[in-house]
Amino acid sequence: MPMGEPGACESILASIASVEKLGKRCVAHCTHGMGRSGRVAAAWLCRRYELKAAEATHEAMVFAETKNLVRLGNPKKLEIWLKGIRDVRNTNTQQTLT
Repeated sequence: MPMGEPGACESILASIASVEKLGKRCVAHCTHGMGRSGRVAAAWLCRRYELKAAEATHEAMVFAETKNLVRLGNPKKLEIWLKGIRDVRNTNTQQTLT
């Protein structure tokens, strides 16, 4: 599902929750694996463990570093995405969401 679609965050997090209830794992990926996949992981941390966007972004980036991966990490974009795409369009930052 494209990150910029209305309801994307809720849909993605609901999918992760349903897989998690089954005791299975899921994978989030994007073209380069640096921005959007990390944002999904950080969003899950926010939802699952009630972390703030900055904390979740930090955790995702630190974990990625242990695997020699690069993540872009942007807590502000995560906050906007967690609120829903309508907020992003209203703040005229949709182009920078990815």
